Amino acid sequence: MGGAFVGAVFVGSAFVYPYYGYAYYTYPSAYPMYAEPAYQPQTQVTVAPSVQRDVCYTDGCYHLQGDGVTVAYSWVWVPAAPAPPAGPPSR
Repeated sequence: MGGAFVGAVFVGSAFVYPYYGYAYYTYPSAYPMYAEPAYQPQTQVTVAPSVQRDVCYTDGCYHLQGDGVTVAYSWVWVPAAPAPPAGPPSR
């Protein structure tokens, strides 16, 4: 270890803390450091979401068109069928 002159006083190795090398211990691991990833093919299941597509009133219904993915949703008003005309007058 070296020292240095500061003014007229020799300062150096007397003030340096001794360094003791400590052994580096590793802790056992329950998991391996590297494992080959396991490939499991996934099956694709397409499930249509449960969406209410009809909202009906006395004078007609709204119908929901489209799937929301490839075709945008849109509501279409379909009026109810008109009442049949009155029959011939009875005598």
